[in-house]
Amino acid sequence: MTHGWFDEFEHGDLDVDGTSVSCRFGGRPDGPTLMLVHGSPQTHVIWRRVAEQLKDDYFLHLPDLRG
Repeated sequence: MTHGWFDEFEHGDLDVDGTSVSCRFGGRPDGPTLMLVHGSPQTHVIWRRVAEQLKDDYFLHLPDLRG
C-alpha cells in the first residue's frame, strides 16, 4: 500500500532476464527516462518525495528489487 503517494503512477511488471520485477512508472511520458533504484532492505516507496519533485520533468521507473 502506498497511501496515495503514487496516484499518478502506473504499476506493472518488468521482464528482466526471465525474472519479473514489480515497478511503478509515471511522470512526463515524453521526458527523459530516469530509474530510481532503492537499496536493501527498502522498497520504491523511499523515493516518494523525490518522485513528486521529478515527475514533471522525467519519465520515472521505480522498481522493487528482489532480496
